[in-house]
Amino acid sequence: MARYELVEGTSSKFWDIALDGASFTTTYGKIGTAGKATTKSFASDAEAKKEHDKIVAEKVKKGYVPSGAPAAIVDGDGARGEDGPDRRNPELEAAIIADPGDEAAYQVYADWLSGQGDPRGELIALQMKHARGPAARALMDRYEAYFLGELHAHQQTHDGNEEPAFTWKNGFIHAAHLSYNSYADEDYEGRFRDVLTALLTHRSGRFLAELTLTFNGEPNDGLGDLVDALVAHPPATLRKLHIGDFEIRGEDTELSWYDVGDLSRVWALVPRLETLILQGGSFTLGTLDLPALRRADFITGGLSKASVHAIATAKWPRIQSLNIWFGDPNYGGDSTITDAQPLLGRADMRALRHLGLMNCGYTDELAAALPTSAILPQLSSLSFAKGVLSDDGARGIAAHKDAFAHLDTLDVSECLLTDAGVRVLKGCAQTIVNTEQRDIEEAPQDRYPAIGE
Repeated sequence: MARYELVEGTSSKFWDIALDGASFTTTYGKIGTAGKATTKSFASDAEAKKEHDKIVAEKVKKGYVPSGAPAAIVDGDGARGEDGPDRRNPELEAAIIADPGDEAAYQVYADWLSGQGDPRGELIALQMKHARGPAARALMDRYEAYFLGELHAHQQTHDGNEEPAFTWKNGFIHAAHLSYNSYADEDYEGRFRDVLTALLTHRSGRFLAELTLTFNGEPNDGLGDLVDALVAHPPATLRKLHIGDFEIRGEDTELSWYDVGDLSRVWALVPRLETLILQGGSFTLGTLDLPALRRADFITGGLSKASVHAIATAKWPRIQSLNIWFGDPNYGGDSTITDAQPLLGRADMRALRHLGLMNCGYTDELAAALPTSAILPQLSSLSFAKGVLSDDGARGIAAHKDAFAHLDTLDVSECLLTDAGVRVLKGCAQTIVNTEQRDIEEAPQDRYPAIGE
């Protein structure tokens, strides 16, 4: 039997419900009295259970809460620091972890939570209908302490942009964008790692699917302690990780100044990751073993030999799109065509359709190696953008036109081609993307990728 109570001003009422096979008995009245009992019978156990859950949800919606629930849940007064009981159902949670996009799994979870008197059951139902609807917002405001707690103060980014930090879906924080620029927000004095830890350990962050990390104090401060927090509390549902979401040619920081840190400990803890976007000047990748990954972008002005090796030998059998910025040797981009060759020779990434060999100082050599590579025939899109592709490199591609002709697109934007060099590529793909070309330096040693610092 489950007991629910409603206390409003001088009124205090209780309501009990006991499910017994194909029937249930409800008892209601003033707290302290025996109350009045009513029994309803149904054609089947399933029908009784369905009606039972419906009635419980209606009572919870009216403000009834389980007997013994804390004041923050009973009163809905939003007193920060007051948390209600954390109701868990491992079996139902496992279904959501397996597929955070499965709304049916959330619906079942919502019904169960409502049956426990948990207001999140109602929030899930409301957000499934309208994620930002007024009813959902009103419920969250009423139980702010329960749904947010210490996260209340961090609902916007602390970087001067004041963008929403949390995106809610199906009653939980589905996506989070955390960013703290100490120059833009001088009022915040805490450790930003604590904000990330609070998110990763809070009940509302239990099914976090997308995480974006930008600044961690000063724009050029490293992210090492944030990575530590992620390793300590890895979200089981994480599908997208975006590190370094800042304008490359913006005012806050230079790409090469942004230190991500050592990510090698992360990969084994997020086996369901599907999207990885990593932007920064320096980082350590370690061994990349990501069985569910579909997209990976490595955006940097200086990709080290070690990182090129990690990418070239990565285990990601489902990868569909891969963008690699090799960078400038003056900023740590010390790889050569020899380091990239193992990637071009791979025939095991059967799902790969887009490959970006970008922002590279040896683009002509890559172009020369591709016609006989194992990887080119399966591609539909290839990008040399921001690299040092020259007219010589373009003529080399044109000489092997048949090897490239199956491509839907070939992107040569921001390279070092003359108009004649662009023209020679005609027919080497269905579409040649050429938004602009950079000024051409005659001496090969003076040619650099578009982005270094």
